[in-house]
Amino acid sequence: MKRLMLLCLILTQLSLFGQKADDRVLFTISGKPIKVSEFMYIYSKNNGAKADFTKASVEENLRLYKNFKLKVQYARDLKLDTIPSTKTELAGYRKQLADSYLIDREVTDKLVKEAFDRSKTDSHLAHILKSLNDGATPEDTLKQYLAIMDIRKRLMSGEDFARVAREASDDKSAADNGGDLGYFTAIFPNGYYNIENAVYSSKPGQITLPIRTNLGYHLFKLIDSRPARGEMEVAHILFRKPKELQKGGTDPKAILDSLYMVLQKGGNFEDLAGKFSEDKGSADKAGYIGFFGINRFDKSFEDAAFALTKDGEISKPVETTAGWHLIKRISARPITDYESSKKRLEARIKKDGRYEQSRKALVEKIKKQCGLVENKEAMATLVKGLDETYFNNEFKMPDVKTDAVLYTLDNGIKLTTGQFLDFLKANTRKRMSMKQTNDIASAVDRMYEDNLNTAILKYEEGKLEQKYPEFKSLMREYEEGTLLFAASERMVWKKASEDSLGLKKFFNENLSKKFKWDKRVQAKVYTQRQASDEEMKKAYEMIKANPKADIDKEFNKERKLIVLEARVFEIGKNVDADKMLWKEGELSDYLRDEKGRVAYFLIIEKVLEPGFKTLEEARGYAVADYGDYLEKQWVDSLNAKYQVKVDQKVFDSLLKK
Repeated sequence: MKRLMLLCLILTQLSLFGQKADDRVLFTISGKPIKVSEFMYIYSKNNGAKADFTKASVEENLRLYKNFKLKVQYARDLKLDTIPSTKTELAGYRKQLADSYLIDREVTDKLVKEAFDRSKTDSHLAHILKSLNDGATPEDTLKQYLAIMDIRKRLMSGEDFARVAREASDDKSAADNGGDLGYFTAIFPNGYYNIENAVYSSKPGQITLPIRTNLGYHLFKLIDSRPARGEMEVAHILFRKPKELQKGGTDPKAILDSLYMVLQKGGNFEDLAGKFSEDKGSADKAGYIGFFGINRFDKSFEDAAFALTKDGEISKPVETTAGWHLIKRISARPITDYESSKKRLEARIKKDGRYEQSRKALVEKIKKQCGLVENKEAMATLVKGLDETYFNNEFKMPDVKTDAVLYTLDNGIKLTTGQFLDFLKANTRKRMSMKQTNDIASAVDRMYEDNLNTAILKYEEGKLEQKYPEFKSLMREYEEGTLLFAASERMVWKKASEDSLGLKKFFNENLSKKFKWDKRVQAKVYTQRQASDEEMKKAYEMIKANPKADIDKEFNKERKLIVLEARVFEIGKNVDADKMLWKEGELSDYLRDEKGRVAYFLIIEKVLEPGFKTLEEARGYAVADYGDYLEKQWVDSLNAKYQVKVDQKVFDSLLKK
């Protein structure tokens, strides 16, 4: 738990970085320097808005930080940082933090910024589709590709897009809408990142090159763009259109015209929605629909809603395919600033295919920077030596030189043929799973790429301290926090809880008059277990008549019907006891728990006067106080053991005049 709290604390501090580090030495511990930047980070983090940089504030924080550093130095001198469990924990944390830097910083930040910039614009699109089935043959694929290219030639020569879409598109809706899809905004649905890229790199009137999706080949035309509408929160009243307006029947628009007039004269929208709206899903919520963005409802409904300029404003009757509506604006949620949108966009992006695409692009980028040298001949020799047993549980090892180097990086990382064969052997399940879709050469190549990509990311991971000062600082803080916990557990926590003789001596000398009981009662509590209500009430009447009556003999002969507990209640600590007169033999009312399921009652046996708590009664508090005492002794000994020197000029420079 302590380590989890430390990890959460550290990860919330990323926003404090980004300023130029102050490398001046603030103080030394036995000659080892602690820089201003370290102290200022801790001071700002711990004090937040209260960091006023007064002498008293900075002085107190410096005292605490010196003590922290003394404990860490003591832990290093004990070589607690060399313990295998500590090293494993730090390595695991470093890997976790490194992953967030390698992927989140290089990939996510770029994608989030791109999505945010695009989300500020709505794009009006039209498209033409030549469809392909999932199992399309290469011949079918080529046929549809040539067909879409012919369509594009027609469009580029000046033919009307809507007319061509009605004639040639496999999207059936094109017959009615001429391929017009309406407005869209980023982020496009998962799997359509290539369309989003094409659209947001186009100018109004431009037609894209053919784009392949799971539906087939598309051509897109950017009709126009506008500033993004964002989202609107609304409620509505709906009257559906009758299939055929009967003679003498009421026109739904006429009804809404009347309701609109009522609202204009001060009528209550919520009441009218609940009473009249034919949208059953929203009528019982006063017509509330919630937030919606573009392209979710009919264009007429969307346009009318976004035309409302003030919260509380109500539209005139609006016609859609569903019927006639009155729309009330509740609030608008426009595109906000980047920082406000970042978290929401980041969550969506990490579920989108673009994330993996960009991750692969990052690996390719690092490949060009890491001095990668590959030995294609050695790889070809290895592949030639393999046979069909490669896909079996135990494959036949090829007769090749195992010391041949397949790749090297400029930091010394390399892979020999022997190491790669061991890698293949260790990944039997993955190797065997490729049999249906790969020949030996392509299967080996995929495994080689997996191995190389892991090495590439490890290469970049090794440069994180150099590349990101905040990464280095976070690792230092986590390492020092881990060492602090290890040393404190040895010197304080464990001793305080296990040193029974020391605790007893400390309690008798310092705490025997500190912890005090207030007035208390000793009581018997009778609780219904399997007893019926009739039996429980009978027990209550029995105790009422004779407080010393034996419940067990009467009710618990064969099975436990009623549970009896001896309890002690301090004044002000139990609602039921506090309602009673505190005297021996006093019986409570017949009571039930909060949910009314279990009956119980209590009777006071003895009234206990205020008094001091024994060590056992105050053990938790006593251990905490003893721990504080041990920690003070430890800090005093550390100050005597190590020489601490503060640079007064540097300290004074931190103070606000």
